Amino acid sequence: MILRILADNHLDPGAAHPWVAVATDGRALRHGTSRSDQWPAAERVEGVLPAAQARLVSVKLPALPRQRLDRAAAYAIEDQLAAPIEASAIAAAPGADGTTLVAVADAALVASITAAIPRIARLIPEAALAPARSGWTWYASGATGGFVRRGDGSSFAVASGAAADVPPPDLEVALALARHAGAAPATIGVAFDVAPATIARWNTTSAVPFTSLPTWRWQDAPPNAWRDAPDLFGRRDAEARDGAPRVLPRTLRLPLLLVAAAFAVHIAGLAIEWTALAIERWQATSALAALARQAQVPATGGAEEVASALARHDRDLLRRAGREAPADALPLLARAAAPLATFSHATVTDATYADGAWTLTVAGIAGKPLDALIVRLRDAGIDALAVPVAAGARLRLALDPAAS
Repeated sequence: MILRILADNHLDPGAAHPWVAVATDGRALRHGTSRSDQWPAAERVEGVLPAAQARLVSVKLPALPRQRLDRAAAYAIEDQLAAPIEASAIAAAPGADGTTLVAVADAALVASITAAIPRIARLIPEAALAPARSGWTWYASGATGGFVRRGDGSSFAVASGAAADVPPPDLEVALALARHAGAAPATIGVAFDVAPATIARWNTTSAVPFTSLPTWRWQDAPPNAWRDAPDLFGRRDAEARDGAPRVLPRTLRLPLLLVAAAFAVHIAGLAIEWTALAIERWQATSALAALARQAQVPATGGAEEVASALARHDRDLLRRAGREAPADALPLLARAAAPLATFSHATVTDATYADGAWTLTVAGIAGKPLDALIVRLRDAGIDALAVPVAAGARLRLALDPAAS
């Protein structure tokens, strides 16, 4: 059995939290609100972060390996964060139509939930469980207030406003900004219990019509919503993705046994290759450590750490001699200048240098030209990461450790 808890910022032991107990196939068994010492026993505990504590941002990102997706997503929305990126917990998940859904929450709050509920395995934004319909949909939170989910999957928190004569001010402000950007919704669906007379009053005061929808609760979210939501703990397991284990038909067992045998042979070959690579790595690490000792450079760890220490030592020696290191601001920019100059229509609108890397905002380049630019930068010995933004792309350029 899985126990899912609405884990807000009231984490003292005496606080009561809404919860729902579900079977491994996603069927809701029972629900309630109680203190942690009264929660049902379960094999797995998952948390839901109320919409007021986490928002969703929808961005377009190129195809990336899973291990780089969170990093690229954080980089793409950095200018939309109210707090420093180091103070934010950020998780990404592939969305619909090639978009990426990015969840943003306070890192300290996420850490406090982990400490208060040590058994918790996942932490899902409440808004990610709600359907993303066309237009805007206004939902009531399981905690306090409510939230609006846009058609692209993004969300923002709003006041409850269920008994007010006019929609809440934060919703009206969001509508005004959307109209200014030419992205106002055609309708706003109201997916909580509200009197028809109240909706009628809202329709007389708002430029966008409100329509009534069936009431939604986070406890009723379907299994695929839980499976596909971004996890603020940054880890997923096979059970969360696939649900209950499946029994294979007998007709598939023999072919799978043959595949498993072939796979075992392949693994044995890989093991031999990995052993050889491990020996080479050990030899390289030993050689680098010997160079570090000869140069009297304090260095510990693996080959990458020792090489980084030697590179820093080399940069220090060059600077003492009045020369610049390859990763310094001007040499690195000079290395990038030739690939950038091949795209005459591109314009650098912002540039900053810190920690051995340039961050450039380049207008007028996207799609295949941007991919071509990344290839040319890497050919020039630059480790480049690109994220599309509204007017072009944001690039992070650092010296490729393999470049001379």
